[in-house]
Amino acid sequence: MKPVHGAPVRMTPGEQTRPGALDEKPPLGRESSLIFVEVLQVSKKFREIKVYSDLSELSKDAATLFADAALRAIEEHGRFCVCLSGGSTPREMYARLSRHPFRSEIPWQNVRVLWDDERCRPVGTERFRLVW
Repeated sequence: MKPVHGAPVRMTPGEQTRPGALDEKPPLGRESSLIFVEVLQVSKKFREIKVYSDLSELSKDAATLFADAALRAIEEHGRFCVCLSGGSTPREMYARLSRHPFRSEIPWQNVRVLWDDERCRPVGTERFRLVW
């Protein structure tokens, strides 16, 4: 049975997605060539995989997940530590986090941010510090 795109695919911890599952792409418009996959830890037992064909919708959900995780961690531990990626893909999510409602709802003084960029851009190049 093939999963319906957008429907959760249930897996046990450590289990790999079935071969070819991520190769089944939803139909996209001619203008779009990107598929976004978000993996959420829903519980210790299951994971949910969502396939997005739209960067805006992915960014909206990712910002909401970020905020929820931050608020939960701050409530439970007094702080939220997160490692953010560079590059252009997360740019819209970062922009959303800097605006209402996230800007005022997240206690940013309790957020510790680490930066990650697998490309190691030299200081001063156009793509260095894209997340700023």
